[in-house]
Amino acid sequence: MAEFKTVIADPKSKMAYQKILSEEKSNALVGKGIGEEIDGIFFDLPGYRLSLIHISEPTRRTPISYAVFCLK
Repeated sequence: MAEFKTVIADPKSKMAYQKILSEEKSNALVGKGIGEEIDGIFFDLPGYRLSLIHISEPTRRTPISYAVFCLK
C-alpha cells in the first residue's frame, strides 16, 4: 500500500496543512476521484468534510503518493 502525504487547504483561513496518513486511513482514498468528498475523521478532523482536488501517482521506487484536499 502506498503512503499518502496529504495537503489540506482551508479556504477560510487561507492556510494549508500537511499530514501523512497511516496505511489504514489511506485505504479510504483508494479509488477516489477528483471532486469526491472524504469524511474528516480520516484526517483526525471529525465534523469536517474534505473535497479531493488533486492526487498524484507514485513516482519513486517506494510507493509514495500525495493528495490535496480542500475543507468544505
